[in-house]
Amino acid sequence: MKRSIILAGAISLMLLMPVLLSVEMSAQTKEPTRQEVAEYIKLLDAKITFNRAQGNTAKVKELQTEKNRTLSRWKAIQQRTAEIKKPAAAPAVKTAAQLPATQQAVRARLQSLDSQIASAKSQGNVARVKSLRAEKQRVVKHWQAVQKKQALSSAPAVKTAAQLPSTQQAVRARLQSLDSQIASAKSQGNVARVKSLRAEKQRVVKHWQAVQRRQSQQQRTAKPKTAAAAQLTELEGPIGTWLNNGHTAFRVINTEKKDTDPRGQKPPAGTVFYVVTAEIKNKDPFTAVYGGDYHRVMVIDANRVYYMENVAKNPANWADNDDIRELMPAETFQTAYVFTVPEEAVPDKLVFDVSSADKYPVIRVLLR
Repeated sequence: MKRSIILAGAISLMLLMPVLLSVEMSAQTKEPTRQEVAEYIKLLDAKITFNRAQGNTAKVKELQTEKNRTLSRWKAIQQRTAEIKKPAAAPAVKTAAQLPATQQAVRARLQSLDSQIASAKSQGNVARVKSLRAEKQRVVKHWQAVQKKQALSSAPAVKTAAQLPSTQQAVRARLQSLDSQIASAKSQGNVARVKSLRAEKQRVVKHWQAVQRRQSQQQRTAKPKTAAAAQLTELEGPIGTWLNNGHTAFRVINTEKKDTDPRGQKPPAGTVFYVVTAEIKNKDPFTAVYGGDYHRVMVIDANRVYYMENVAKNPANWADNDDIRELMPAETFQTAYVFTVPEEAVPDKLVFDVSSADKYPVIRVLLR
């Protein structure tokens, strides 16, 4: 049995000897491959088995030392290879002078970085992806800093009360100009500029409100009696007449009965649409809100039946609700109120209550 083992070991050694020679020779000329190292280790294992079977302890020890040296050398080769394959060093951090300073240049840089990140991801180069993302963040932060500087340098100086507009026409012109500048800054993505212009717009509005309050106080001082008392005789009148409760002027332009609405829809059987077209004017020295569902409007027929409506309609297409709007002092707008009444009903009066809180006197329009 022992002779068989020795004979088999000898045969294996003879067969693997060429491999050993090739590995040793290749080690002197070039780095061995993984396959060559594996075959060499197998050869050493065969020799160890052969010498152990012969009882040659010194030779076994020598071969084991060679095996360990080969494995250590192969590990060192792998480490060197990994170092060589490491990704190129990350691009140097650019200074503010090197970073893009215009919107077009920033967009181009970000697009380029996104493309490079996608490429690095596809290659599995995690370190490169991390480096490029850091570079992208630097570009974004630098652009934000540039925008802030531009906003500070171009933002209008805070105007004193004397410089701010003090007439209705001047206020409208200033607000329109600011709205135009805000739209332009939004389209450019200049957030800081938009914020600055909105603050300026708020200053203009607050200043105008202060001017209105002063004017109102002066009027009250000059005329001690209340506006409602002064206008009491204007609270009732016929169609086409401006009526005034001291806060709002109101007049009915026309009325008509309709069998269908502008969309062709019909009212319930036995009824018709009663459409009242009206005009409203702000009589306050301040801006005021009208339209929508802000007011209570009532039609009373000859039999003293009440028909209530509080939603303003679009006069051009009274199937649609009208928008809420803010009127400047003395500004007017037209709206419509639509009631569903019996066909035989004879509308007699219309009551317009501008405030649901009963703050101002109601206005009554004689419809016949």
